[in-house]
Amino acid sequence: MNPYLKLIRPLTSFLGTLGVIVGALLAGITSLEIIILGAVVAFFAAAGGNAINDYFDIETDKVSKKHRPIVSGKVSKNNALIFTSLLFIIAAILATQIHYYAMILAFFNIAVAIVYSWKLKARPLIGNLFDSWLAASTFVFGGFLIGYFDMVIFSIFLMAFSANTAR
Repeated sequence: MNPYLKLIRPLTSFLGTLGVIVGALLAGITSLEIIILGAVVAFFAAAGGNAINDYFDIETDKVSKKHRPIVSGKVSKNNALIFTSLLFIIAAILATQIHYYAMILAFFNIAVAIVYSWKLKARPLIGNLFDSWLAASTFVFGGFLIGYFDMVIFSIFLMAFSANTAR
């Protein structure tokens, strides 16, 4: 597999799009264009999050995950940072084309992903809560594509947040 593709963990990045699609469908969005755009924003944001995680986890990965692209030398640390930045920039630019609630959440989650990987991941409870937020907020993001939020989406968010936190 291409090392840059490996860096974004495509399956994990794709899983985030499923939450967006579910949230969008629960919000009653019928525009395939809006749903796809939201899913693409989520994919690029998650891909950037996965890449920045590897960037900051080099020392840990040297011990336990030597196959990762940066540690194995297939992607330089500098190129990984440039690639990560491009992924986040693409997500942010695309996010300007959706409802401003979703745009703000996308910008916020990009910032959270960076801070999580940089400082919070190693902190047992705090890191887990932030990771859970990033996973669960995809459902909210789906509804926010048209500025919609209700108790059903909130309930799914809470279930996803709780399940992710418990793992």
